[in-house]
Amino acid sequence: MIHLDRSTGAGRRRTWLATWLITALVSVTPVGRVAADRVAADRVAADRVAADRVAADRVAADRVAGEVIQPPAAADRAAAAYVCPMHPDVRGTAPGTCHICGMALTRTESLTSPEYRLDVQTDPATIVPGRPFKLRLTVRHPRTHAVVTQFAVVHEKRFHLFVISEDLGHYDHVHPEQVEDGSWLLDVSVPRSGRYRLYSDFLPAGGPPQVIARPIVTSDSPAAVSESAETRLVPDRVLNHTIGQLSVTLELPPGGLKAGHEGTFVYRLADAATGKPVTDVEPYLGAWGHSLAVSEDMSRVVHAHPVEGVPDDRPAARGGPRLTFKAALPEPGRYRIWTQIKRSGEIATAVFTVDVASEPDGNGAGSPPVEHRRPRRLR
Repeated sequence: MIHLDRSTGAGRRRTWLATWLITALVSVTPVGRVAADRVAADRVAADRVAADRVAADRVAADRVAGEVIQPPAAADRAAAAYVCPMHPDVRGTAPGTCHICGMALTRTESLTSPEYRLDVQTDPATIVPGRPFKLRLTVRHPRTHAVVTQFAVVHEKRFHLFVISEDLGHYDHVHPEQVEDGSWLLDVSVPRSGRYRLYSDFLPAGGPPQVIARPIVTSDSPAAVSESAETRLVPDRVLNHTIGQLSVTLELPPGGLKAGHEGTFVYRLADAATGKPVTDVEPYLGAWGHSLAVSEDMSRVVHAHPVEGVPDDRPAARGGPRLTFKAALPEPGRYRIWTQIKRSGEIATAVFTVDVASEPDGNGAGSPPVEHRRPRRLR
């Protein structure tokens, strides 16, 4: 038996030579013709194997930062989809609106695109607590690495940025401005020493919604201690907080929130001084409120808005006293939820910590949640 090296040019030349010799020697008989056909089929198969290996080598060469950058599938290129910017599970094949939040579905070329790249630079390079620094964020295409300059407007902004300390004690929701080179620029400050996460929430033109996390650390933070420290949240026993002029009560569904399932939680708003229901909530960034839920280990994040829509044709409209949110928190555990509400020109941020349970099975034990499009694991 002759071993043919089918992965190299020399191997393919030997395959062709063997084919020619066998054809010349035995093609004059029926048995010979069958043998020749088999050798020819082997040669075609060998060429296909070699081509597959070349393609695999090219994919391996395209590894960037540990992630394989693959070309889009033909089906992805041929059929664009429509997706809700806030609820990526809500999809369609034609323009429409989200049945959860009422937002218009946005066209995207592919729902299977890798995570977009995000470059982070600070000026100065060392971050000092309490001292402003310039933050530059540059979004790059996952395959070409070209700077992305076109973004869809989602809730009146093209880029939402959340700055959260790794002990989940500090929260800031801000909006950088795009500059001439396509990057996003913002003056930021952090209140104390430690590590922070930057959660960038945006919708690139033609791409799926993105929530990407990147770390920053202050210059006086001992990195080894910060890396090993684990945040331990304590769930709120009393789900009523007073923030400035607002009394905010959080109502969870009977049995609490379940991982992997869309749950409804409600805020009831009252005036902190009089106790009367509040009906003068002002629109903030196109909604009656904004919530961000982050898991205890900061690996999961969900951005949500009230299902009660702000009427486009009534700029003087006001909301309250009830704000209803729907969100699917992907995994069991503890989550901190920040919710921003605007009243009398001021932004109040209510903060609650809640438990999210696994769905019980027939025996009463917790079982894994159903398949769900989970937010990306954040790095």
